[in-house]
Amino acid sequence: MDINKRTLEKILNPFQWLKVPFYQRRYVWDENELERFLDDIDGVVNGGNTHFMGPIILRQESIDSKNSEDEIYSVIDGQQRLTTLMILFKCLADKFEPHNKGNSKFFDNLLFSHYHQDTPIIAHNHNDKDIFDTIIKNQVGNDLLSQYSKERLNNNKVLSCYGYLTKQIKEKKDWDFAKCKRIMKNIYFVEVSLEEKEENSQQIFESLNSTGKDLSTPDLIKNALFDEKDEKLYEDTWQATFEEDDDVQEDEYFWNKVIGAQNFKRRNIELFLFSYILLQHNKTDPKGQQKDDDLYKQEYLFNNYKKLIGKFKNTKDKEPFINELIVKAKLYREHLNYEKLAEPSSSESIIHGINVAIFGFPVTAIIPYLLFILSEATKEDQDEMILLLVNYFVRRIGIRARSTDYGGAGGFASFIRKNVSTKDDLLHALDSFGANNKFPLDEEFKKDFPKVTLTNRHSKTILYLIEEFLHSEHDGTNIKSYNSYQLEHVMPKKWQEHWPLEKSNTEKRNSTILSIGNLALLTTKLNGKLQNKGWEDKKPSLKEYSSGMKTLDKKYLNKSQWDEKVINERSQFLAKQVLEIWPYPDFSKKGNKGK
Repeated sequence: MDINKRTLEKILNPFQWLKVPFYQRRYVWDENELERFLDDIDGVVNGGNTHFMGPIILRQESIDSKNSEDEIYSVIDGQQRLTTLMILFKCLADKFEPHNKGNSKFFDNLLFSHYHQDTPIIAHNHNDKDIFDTIIKNQVGNDLLSQYSKERLNNNKVLSCYGYLTKQIKEKKDWDFAKCKRIMKNIYFVEVSLEEKEENSQQIFESLNSTGKDLSTPDLIKNALFDEKDEKLYEDTWQATFEEDDDVQEDEYFWNKVIGAQNFKRRNIELFLFSYILLQHNKTDPKGQQKDDDLYKQEYLFNNYKKLIGKFKNTKDKEPFINELIVKAKLYREHLNYEKLAEPSSSESIIHGINVAIFGFPVTAIIPYLLFILSEATKEDQDEMILLLVNYFVRRIGIRARSTDYGGAGGFASFIRKNVSTKDDLLHALDSFGANNKFPLDEEFKKDFPKVTLTNRHSKTILYLIEEFLHSEHDGTNIKSYNSYQLEHVMPKKWQEHWPLEKSNTEKRNSTILSIGNLALLTTKLNGKLQNKGWEDKKPSLKEYSSGMKTLDKKYLNKSQWDEKVINERSQFLAKQVLEIWPYPDFSKKGNKGK
């Protein structure tokens, strides 16, 4: 390993190729990074400043057999900055070449290989290769940007960079050719140059990766999982599964979508990768001998994968792990999908229901075990086990039962270790789950559910699950998506003006209006003026927006008044509905696993 200070003219050298490895992420800089970049460049062009652009890591791969001077280096770190600089020089060529053809040689030496004159110095990987090459090879004077749709320009970051820099450089009236030549000599890097056989490039990359946009945890995992020898494996597995058509905005990819709300927010791929390593760890450690609390913490996700990947000696060792990861990723996408909250209930109400529970409550700690169920249990047992889990969470969350370990080693992960793969085994496991995680009894639920104060999200999720079951089982009909409904307090929190207080007292009322009996699912949110109006004023809109709902039907909407008595009555009614829909399990039929 050699470490040297290098100016840009030594890096963008026409006698060497810089190759972006296939497993590197695509180009990701947006206007925030580009604006800072241009500010730095302007200081070089107009101020004559020198500017340090951080470290880059290059690993020598091979030497061209026909031209011994034409060296090839893999860009382990630095592709975002080097790509931006190449596009910058292409924009400068577009600006200056039409006025002085003598400038062409200068820009050709920056952009193209000496020995392969139509080949850009940087060889991008599959993610950005076609569009990058098209930009660099585009003839000066050809309006390339006009050939792409606005959507395409917005969705592809390489094109967006070219469009942004083209516009900005046209406006730089004080940038002349002589000044711009300073960029080559006044910008410098610390180049970490590795020999072809050096194995520690990933370790060096992790310690130096501090410039521009940080790599995400999935990108770090991908870089650690694949190396140059694994290109075919990568294309058949990770790329085919996680990296989609680049015509789609990257943030809108299924795997890159941010899911959750409030303090629970992460990307689909992060949630899946976290769930998968927990599943694999607990399947291979049935006796729970590998004590590692960090395994159950999202912030240690990459380190946990790195430890596991470090045990693989070669591609053959890691191939089964990767193939199984892809199988589970497809299961996750098909069955455990946050997007189901935007879909109406369907004939697959069991799967829809568990997704509402997972992402509505939320209880994502159950995902590793659900992936296990979907892989190991029979279809009949799968349905029964999922219904049992929904029953468990509705009851516990409905009385605000606290758990200390849903997602830890003693929680649902222990069910994987114990191979709890049948309904009877799950009954046994839940019955033996411990005092902090016990299955609430009917009497306990009837007593506590009507009077507890749940979060709005918990209340909405329970009401939706009741509605989904009643429509599916009783009428054979479906209801709208979970996301379509708004939660409304029938008697508002600001009740003082329009809701006279008679036999009750203020403290009791303020408590009662927070109970589930006073909450309704509506298809449209009431406007601000109407929300705090009295019962008679609100009733027509409540009837309209709750039409067809079974948790707020004519029995309640035709009441002459809405008060504490009605709220308590409806809370009891909802408790009864929960216990009828999800009866207390018969633990006498339990199996012999999970203890």
